Amino acid sequence: MTRNQMSLYASVTGIRWDFSSSQIAGDIHVPAKQRIARFEIDPATDHFTAANALWGRIDEAFDDIDDDL
Repeated sequence: MTRNQMSLYASVTGIRWDFSSSQIAGDIHVPAKQRIARFEIDPATDHFTAANALWGRIDEAFDDIDDDL
């Protein structure tokens, strides 16, 4: 994946990766709600389950934004 794609995905999702963690971890930044939601996923988790868990956390973090639009 190119650096530009990674930057775009990080910007759209609000993810700030924690590369120092032994887990798949980071924070989801939601400026409109002044919220930061932490996530950690076991790296032994299969890719499909990990991706769904991460999208679930992103959805939770941005939950009320759609109602305000």
